[in-house]
Amino acid sequence: MAEILKNWEEATAEWKRERRHQSRVKLRYPIEVSGFTLHGRYFTEITFTLDVSDGGCKFRLHNDVEKGSVVAIRLITSRHGGELDGRPVLFQVNWLQAQPLGWTLGVSKLQAGAAWCARTPQAEKLPEILA
Repeated sequence: MAEILKNWEEATAEWKRERRHQSRVKLRYPIEVSGFTLHGRYFTEITFTLDVSDGGCKFRLHNDVEKGSVVAIRLITSRHGGELDGRPVLFQVNWLQAQPLGWTLGVSKLQAGAAWCARTPQAEKLPEILA
Protein backbone atom coordinates (compact mmCIF):
# COMPACT_ATOMS: atom_id res chain seq x y z
CA MET A 1 0.00 0.00 0.00
CA ALA A 2 2.84 2.39 0.84
CA GLU A 3 4.38 1.73 -2.60
CA ILE A 4 1.13 2.63 -4.37
CA LEU A 5 0.91 5.86 -2.36
CA LYS A 6 4.53 6.71 -3.20
CA ASN A 7 3.90 6.13 -6.94
CA TRP A 8 0.77 8.28 -6.77
CA GLU A 9 2.68 11.09 -5.03
CA GLU A 10 5.48 10.89 -7.65
CA ALA A 11 2.95 10.99 -10.51
CA THR A 12 1.15 13.97 -8.95
CA ALA A 13 4.43 15.85 -8.43
CA GLU A 14 5.46 15.21 -12.07
CA TRP A 15 2.05 16.36 -13.32
CA LYS A 16 2.39 19.62 -11.37
CA ARG A 17 5.94 20.21 -12.68
CA GLU A 18 4.92 19.71 -16.30
CA ARG A 19 1.91 22.04 -16.35
CA ARG A 20 2.61 24.92 -18.68
CA HIS A 21 2.28 28.48 -17.48
CA GLN A 22 1.34 30.02 -20.83
CA SER A 23 -1.54 29.45 -23.18
CA ARG A 24 -0.71 27.99 -26.55
CA VAL A 25 -2.10 29.26 -29.83
CA LYS A 26 -2.58 27.15 -32.96
CA LEU A 27 0.02 28.59 -35.33
CA ARG A 28 1.83 26.76 -38.11
CA TYR A 29 5.46 27.88 -38.37
CA PRO A 30 7.97 26.04 -40.56
CA ILE A 31 10.83 24.87 -38.32
CA GLU A 32 14.05 22.90 -38.54
CA VAL A 33 14.57 20.56 -35.57
CA SER A 34 18.02 19.15 -34.74
CA GLY A 35 19.09 16.79 -32.00
CA PHE A 36 19.97 13.20 -31.19
CA THR A 37 17.74 10.13 -31.55
CA LEU A 38 17.28 7.48 -28.88
CA HIS A 39 20.12 5.61 -30.59
CA GLY A 40 22.55 8.54 -30.37
CA ARG A 41 22.36 9.51 -34.04
CA TYR A 42 22.33 13.20 -34.95
CA PHE A 43 19.34 14.29 -37.04
CA THR A 44 17.96 17.41 -38.68
CA GLU A 45 14.31 17.42 -39.75
CA ILE A 46 12.04 20.02 -41.34
CA THR A 47 8.52 20.13 -39.87
CA PHE A 48 5.81 22.58 -38.73
CA THR A 49 4.58 23.70 -35.32
CA LEU A 50 1.05 22.66 -34.37
CA ASP A 51 0.80 25.27 -31.63
CA VAL A 52 3.12 27.76 -29.95
CA SER A 53 3.49 29.87 -26.81
CA ASP A 54 6.18 32.26 -25.66
CA GLY A 55 7.79 29.37 -23.79
CA GLY A 56 7.26 26.32 -25.97
CA CYS A 57 5.52 24.56 -28.82
CA LYS A 58 4.08 21.31 -30.10
CA PHE A 59 5.12 19.64 -33.36
CA ARG A 60 5.38 16.29 -35.15
CA LEU A 61 8.67 14.53 -35.77
CA HIS A 62 9.67 11.34 -37.62
CA ASN A 63 12.80 10.76 -35.50
CA ASP A 64 12.48 9.12 -32.09
CA VAL A 65 13.85 11.22 -29.24
CA GLU A 66 13.86 10.77 -25.49
CA LYS A 67 11.73 12.65 -22.97
CA GLY A 68 13.97 15.17 -21.23
CA SER A 69 16.37 15.45 -24.16
CA VAL A 70 17.30 18.78 -25.73
CA VAL A 71 16.56 19.76 -29.34
CA ALA A 72 17.51 22.88 -31.27
CA ILE A 73 14.66 24.53 -33.19
CA ARG A 74 15.27 27.08 -35.90
CA LEU A 75 12.38 29.07 -37.33
CA ILE A 76 12.57 28.95 -41.12
CA THR A 77 11.94 32.42 -42.51
CA SER A 78 12.40 33.86 -45.96
CA ARG A 79 12.66 37.23 -47.61
CA HIS A 80 12.55 38.01 -51.33
CA GLY A 81 12.44 34.30 -52.22
CA GLY A 82 15.54 33.38 -50.20
CA GLU A 83 15.78 31.66 -46.83
CA LEU A 84 17.15 33.72 -43.94
CA ASP A 85 19.60 32.01 -41.62
CA GLY A 86 17.98 32.26 -38.19
CA ARG A 87 19.64 31.21 -34.96
CA PRO A 88 18.38 28.00 -33.35
CA VAL A 89 16.87 28.05 -29.86
CA LEU A 90 17.24 25.17 -27.40
CA PHE A 91 14.13 23.37 -26.14
CA GLN A 92 13.62 20.45 -23.75
CA VAL A 93 11.25 17.60 -24.63
CA ASN A 94 8.52 17.54 -21.96
CA TRP A 95 6.38 14.80 -23.44
CA LEU A 96 5.99 12.75 -26.60
CA GLN A 97 3.20 10.65 -28.00
CA ALA A 98 3.51 7.93 -30.64
CA GLN A 99 1.69 8.56 -33.92
CA PRO A 100 1.26 6.25 -36.95
CA LEU A 101 4.14 7.97 -38.79
CA GLY A 102 6.31 9.29 -35.97
CA TRP A 103 5.81 11.31 -32.79
CA THR A 104 4.06 14.40 -31.49
CA LEU A 105 6.23 16.34 -29.03
CA GLY A 106 5.65 19.10 -26.51
CA VAL A 107 8.75 21.14 -25.75
CA SER A 108 9.67 24.08 -23.52
CA LYS A 109 12.23 26.79 -24.26
CA LEU A 110 15.51 26.67 -22.34
CA GLN A 111 16.88 30.05 -23.49
CA ALA A 112 15.77 33.62 -22.95
CA GLY A 113 14.48 35.63 -25.87
CA ALA A 114 11.84 35.17 -28.53
CA ALA A 115 11.74 31.94 -30.51
CA TRP A 116 9.01 33.07 -32.93
CA CYS A 117 8.57 36.02 -35.28
CA ALA A 118 6.45 37.90 -32.78
CA ARG A 119 5.09 37.49 -29.30
CA THR A 120 2.20 35.03 -29.25
CA PRO A 121 -1.22 36.54 -28.56
CA GLN A 122 -2.84 36.02 -25.19
CA ALA A 123 -5.41 33.21 -25.21
CA GLU A 124 -8.10 35.36 -23.63
CA LYS A 125 -7.81 37.93 -26.41
CA LEU A 126 -7.56 35.45 -29.28
CA PRO A 127 -8.77 31.94 -28.42
CA GLU A 128 -7.63 30.18 -31.58
CA ILE A 129 -5.80 31.00 -34.78
CA LEU A 130 -5.82 28.46 -37.56
CA ALA A 131 -3.03 28.63 -40.11
